[in-house]
Amino acid sequence: MSFENILHNRKIADRFDYYIDCFMNKQDLTERNIGLEPSFLIHGPMGIGKSFMLEEFIDAVEFPVYDISGDIDRETFRLLDEVEERRGFHIIAIDDLDLMLEYAGRDDIRYFMCRLHRLTQSGNVFVIATAEEEKPVIEIARRYGLFMDRFELKRPNVKEASNIIDNLSLKKNLKLEVLLDDLGKVYESHTFK
Repeated sequence: MSFENILHNRKIADRFDYYIDCFMNKQDLTERNIGLEPSFLIHGPMGIGKSFMLEEFIDAVEFPVYDISGDIDRETFRLLDEVEERRGFHIIAIDDLDLMLEYAGRDDIRYFMCRLHRLTQSGNVFVIATAEEEKPVIEIARRYGLFMDRFELKRPNVKEASNIIDNLSLKKNLKLEVLLDDLGKVYESHTFK
C-alpha cells in the first residue's frame, strides 16, 4: 500500500515512498543518496498517527530494525553498540524522541546524539524518529547534523479523516464501526475544521 493511501498529505507520502524505494533497491545508499538524509523525524500533535507511520515504514522495508524507546540508559547504548558491530544496513527506530531527550541528562543526550551521528555517517545506518514537539528535538539534533529531513503530520479535516479510516479499514480488515468508535475516542476533545 502506498503511503498516499494512509496519509492526507501527498508531499509527505511521496517522500516516504522515495525513501522506501531507495531502501528496497538494496544498492549502496551512499551512491544513491541524492536528496536522501540518513535520518528523519515525523512530528505532530498527539494522537495523529506518528507511531503508526513509524510502524508502517518499518513494515515496508526489509532490513534489521533496532527499536529504541523509553529512557536513554545503559540498554540504549548496548543497542547502539550492537548496531555498530553488525555488518550490513540497519534502521534505528525511535518513538517519542522528544520525551527521551526531556528526561535524559545532558551528558547522556550528548553521548547519545554523537553515537547516532557517527552511525548515520557510516552509510549503513538510517534513523527514523517520532516526536510530538519538534523544536526541542531540532535544537539539539541540529548540532549533530541529524533529522534535517522532517515530516509534519497535521490533524486531518473531516474528508481526509474519512479517507484515512476507509484505507485503514481495508488494510487491517476491520469493520468501519470499530474504527469510527476508536477514532471518536481519540478525537473526542478535538474539533475538525
